[in-house]
Amino acid sequence: MLRVRRPGGKRGRAMKNSKASGIYAIVNRINGKRYVGSTICFIDRWQKHKRELKSQRHHCKHLQNAWNKHGENSFDFVIIELVLPAFLLDIEQKHLDKNKGGYNIAKWADAPTRGIKRTAEVIEKTASKLRGKKRSPEFCAKMRAARLGTKASPETRAILSASMRRRGKMSPASIEKGAAKRRGRKMPPESVAKRVAAMRGRPVSIETRLKLSAAGQGRKHSPESIAIMRAAHLGKKKSPEHIAKIRAAKLGTKASEETRAKLRAIQNNPETKAKNRADRLGKRPSEETRAKMASSQRGRKHTLETLAKMSAWQSGKKKSPEFIAKMSAANLGKKLSIETRAKISAAGMGRKFSPESIAKNLATKKRNKEQQLEKLCSTCF
Repeated sequence: MLRVRRPGGKRGRAMKNSKASGIYAIVNRINGKRYVGSTICFIDRWQKHKRELKSQRHHCKHLQNAWNKHGENSFDFVIIELVLPAFLLDIEQKHLDKNKGGYNIAKWADAPTRGIKRTAEVIEKTASKLRGKKRSPEFCAKMRAARLGTKASPETRAILSASMRRRGKMSPASIEKGAAKRRGRKMPPESVAKRVAAMRGRPVSIETRLKLSAAGQGRKHSPESIAIMRAAHLGKKKSPEHIAKIRAAKLGTKASEETRAKLRAIQNNPETKAKNRADRLGKRPSEETRAKMASSQRGRKHTLETLAKMSAWQSGKKKSPEFIAKMSAANLGKKLSIETRAKISAAGMGRKFSPESIAKNLATKKRNKEQQLEKLCSTCF
């Protein structure tokens, strides 16, 4: 022990070491109890202790209570040992182990809060003090740099998960704040890959699906997002199981009038038509695709409502000469079955043709007769 200095006394010769580093003690001269600590500057540390004790905000409640009971003049500041800063914690730990029954609450020099259990009231007080505090950008940057590259252990993750569950549901304001912070921020490919791997194979409940559907309703994707999504799905082949699931999910569902109007507007848009035409230009479905389409359509019967809608949609439309030529070339040489002829006859029964249609039919018949006569004449002569 090098020197004992009373708070009210004069600074002695041994206080030349007051700016050195080492181990100190605040000793109660009445009962001999002490508070042990370490510092890199004795005088600064003592001034801080006095300031906190006088203002009733010292971190050690045992020392604060003793100070309030016995008064300032009952305590001495003692320099126990001069120690280099590199060895302070190790030497302090030795003195803490010896100081049994003292004022120190912390039992570990390197981790003062280790093993201390706080009551629910203390936790709530601390939380209320920190709640609503805004940290500076510099502080946030330092915290981020300190945590960068560190991975939380499974135990820590479990504790954080349990604490988040206890909190319950987040308020709409908190959700909006978090969304505003993340909006426009692009995740690195590694993080995206990790999230995809974590979510793959995880079943989603019906409640979650409904929530996601409600959240996405009315949201419009930007052209960039649409291009990214299209590029991600381009060339991907869906498995038969996935196709069957989609078909089963859509089976029996009817699109609303608004959705139909939107689809119709998109299909009738000249730009969309031009794009589709350019995409299909020179492309022909493979034999496999044609066989699949034919097998999927085979045996399917349209309802009377659908037939009426298709008829109303086609009525008044004029087909181009190119389309008519393609249809006639495709049907050339084909023989209709008796059932098909009966259906066509029944469909046309009672139908009244317009004067234009009658004139076209007469002209077609006349042309056909003339062609037959020409063939006969060419064979005879």
